[in-house]
Amino acid sequence: MKRLLLPCLVILVLLSGCASLKAKREVFENTFYSSYPEIMIKVSSEFEYVGETSEAEMRQAQDSSYTGNVQKHWYLFVQSDEQRVKKAVSIQIQKAPTYFVSDIYGRVKNYYDRGTCELGGVSWQYCSRLVYASMAGAVTRFATEQGYVVPECLLAKQTSKVFGSKNNYLITISYIEVAPTSDYACHYWKPNSELAHSQREYIEQFKKNSEKCFKVLKSSF
Repeated sequence: MKRLLLPCLVILVLLSGCASLKAKREVFENTFYSSYPEIMIKVSSEFEYVGETSEAEMRQAQDSSYTGNVQKHWYLFVQSDEQRVKKAVSIQIQKAPTYFVSDIYGRVKNYYDRGTCELGGVSWQYCSRLVYASMAGAVTRFATEQGYVVPECLLAKQTSKVFGSKNNYLITISYIEVAPTSDYACHYWKPNSELAHSQREYIEQFKKNSEKCFKVLKSSF
């Protein structure tokens, strides 16, 4: 019995690895399909699917001195006004050579709100904060290449889940909305700044908007 157990475990590990190598991901009628992780995400029809982009980035592990290549893939949906981005939804899948820490947003200091939520019957972690277009890197470049104008600062709610046999995959669904800057410059939207009543009302509406822009129809982690 013991002789049979070890080969079976090896086969299971290999099958898990093969599933990730052969992962199929596509967008059809504003629905994102992925075989690994097995998930289906329906994005609201008010957003137009722009396409996908990817990059590899050298990053240092959070809890060690190890540095390795993190593979990143994004699937981008945009709502625009004359090619100026108003709102966006991005689905990002990352693969690390080591693993992702369990407390995904534990080191984020400036945020409007963070915690856990349930999507598709599974627990996820989320964080709402102010982000700058320059922070998005590859996604901003990709949107610009497609002819879109990306504002300097945006409100973002990122909802993430670590998965994989080694916890070396991370999926993040981001809802992004332009921060109104007619009355307040970008730095006045920072979570640690003195927010006016109208700003707080806008942030509350932003949180409600984020809950309507996509839905996880199916997931298996």
